[in-house]
Amino acid sequence: CVHGGLSPNAKTLDHIRNIRRIGKVPPKGAMRDLLWSDPEEVEGFKKSSRGAGYHFGRAITRKFIDGNALTCISRGLQVAMEGYYWMHGEGDGVLFSAPNYC
Repeated sequence: CVHGGLSPNAKTLDHIRNIRRIGKVPPKGAMRDLLWSDPEEVEGFKKSSRGAGYHFGRAITRKFIDGNALTCISRGLQVAMEGYYWMHGEGDGVLFSAPNYC
């Protein structure tokens, strides 16, 4: 479960576990990416137009899930009007705790 999405700098759960989480979010790197990246229909990783994080494609989602023996990735950054939705098949789930937010 991550707030944003995947990072080209954190390919395994061990990479994520080893991120120092105390202090400010750095201007670049895995911690920032995990907070601000989004799944999109792109190939690989592409810099996000938001200015932080990346857009990542279906193959990246699948590679992370398979490589870490997971069934899916759960995220919360994007608005889901009905409370949840799936991206990249059912590999990337958004669970939003404030349905009807907008």
